[in-house]
Amino acid sequence: MAYILMVSVLLMLGCGAGTGQIAESKTTEGLPKSPAAQNISADKKSPRESSFEDAEGVVVFDGSGNELKSTDWRITLYGEDGAPWRVIDYNDDSLESLEGEEGDFFPMLFSNGNKRDFGIELRLVRRSDDWFEVIAHESREPKTRAYIRTDDPLFKALGWEEWVMVHKNLTFDRLTNPVLDSPDGAPKAVAFAEMPLIKPDKVSGEWVLVRWTQMEPDEPSVDWIRKNLPENSGWIRWRKDGKILISEYYP
Repeated sequence: MAYILMVSVLLMLGCGAGTGQIAESKTTEGLPKSPAAQNISADKKSPRESSFEDAEGVVVFDGSGNELKSTDWRITLYGEDGAPWRVIDYNDDSLESLEGEEGDFFPMLFSNGNKRDFGIELRLVRRSDDWFEVIAHESREPKTRAYIRTDDPLFKALGWEEWVMVHKNLTFDRLTNPVLDSPDGAPKAVAFAEMPLIKPDKVSGEWVLVRWTQMEPDEPSVDWIRKNLPENSGWIRWRKDGKILISEYYP
């Protein structure tokens, strides 16, 4: 009798453990993961040991479209030796102080999610089979470098033109970077709405043709603006001497 009772208890415990594993699997199945915050595996070379070639563009965080919960991912940036350099956890209260001129992490863009969607954009300078080499501190000389694994599902690399064109609403300094009638042309007399929607239409070198209208609840496409408000267009610089002159505007 005691033997039967003991077997029954073991079976119940085993079923409970199995149920917990199944439930955990369901909550994480199909969710991309940033590589674990640990040294690289033996089959991968460290950045120091890798063969790099020059590359231009931007490496951007691409996790927001994956319906990830804040507890489902952590971002790992690596040092030259292949060891973790920064591990960024969305749940970490230190996110608010992660970026700063006094620190060593000041990328092209970093948002901790308070004012806009969480985001990171880092300038790409070189790449190998396993690594993106990026600028982790834009305004420091010599610039701080960091590395992102090319197989990290939470990041993707964009060419400069593609990066400009993915902006949904541009903002720029209209005094130092006025709207011109052509690339490097003459300034245009333009009147922007109080809450303008400024969209990129075409990139030509370091210039971008922009089109604008009033920001509305139902955001019009650039095709709609081109067709219905053809006069609301002009050229601005998006980069000069390596400095980025545009950014995304979030009201």
